[in-house]
Amino acid sequence: MLHIKWPDIRSERGQLITINRGDPVLERCRIAHRPCLIDGVSISGHSDLVAAAGPEASARIVAVPITSIPPYQAAVIGLGEALSLTELDLVAFDFLCNQAFRRLRALGYLIDSRPGDLSARERRVLELTANGMTAQEIAENLNISQRTVHAHLQNAGEKLDASNKTQAVVEALRYGQITLTDS
Repeated sequence: MLHIKWPDIRSERGQLITINRGDPVLERCRIAHRPCLIDGVSISGHSDLVAAAGPEASARIVAVPITSIPPYQAAVIGLGEALSLTELDLVAFDFLCNQAFRRLRALGYLIDSRPGDLSARERRVLELTANGMTAQEIAENLNISQRTVHAHLQNAGEKLDASNKTQAVVEALRYGQITLTDS
């Protein structure tokens, strides 16, 4: 999750909150492979999510990254002053959240595609780039021109909101659109 806009269903106010790309709670979710507890007080001045919840609600945070339906990127985040969970509670909460997302996907409420989906050729060019090949080598390997290689890299970078080809490779790896393999 890099940028989220949730409508406030309870009122006509529109946006409930916008979470910025570097929000520390989302960063913890992004790198976590299992649920975790976060001390909200230590990041309260740096997180839009924690700030929106208010000082009382943000004392403890539980973050559950949804890993059961790749490449979908999601997390369930709970905040509360009295939030107290054991390891067993975290395991159960993780199971419940992942099952809920599987069910939402099965019912058609979640769509697998998302902004940044790459074409097969863009993925292949990024994979070869990630494996250290130059544009000339990629062009020869795929029997296309260097100009076409650069066009695929530029298109992939735009779709992934990347400022250069290195960042495009990193984002494609992060979202599971490419893998590092022997070319």
